[in-house]
Amino acid sequence: MTASVPNCPNWSKSTEANYNSSSHPNYGCAVNSNMAAMIADPEDLVRGKENEKLDSSSGKAAIQAYRAKTGDQ
Repeated sequence: MTASVPNCPNWSKSTEANYNSSSHPNYGCAVNSNMAAMIADPEDLVRGKENEKLDSSSGKAAIQAYRAKTGDQ
């Protein structure tokens, strides 16, 4: 399975001014194509990930170290 953006780019319509409040089919094409290229596991877009056991100890240690260094409470 791969993530892709079908029919993108789509230059079938003119890019001239449009006064019907409709968007051009090509808008967002680059953003969506780049996001599809960065998806590590496209299956995540379909099913999502299961909850994994979280360990907050390393995050807690990092926050404590930062606060100790800056004096923030």
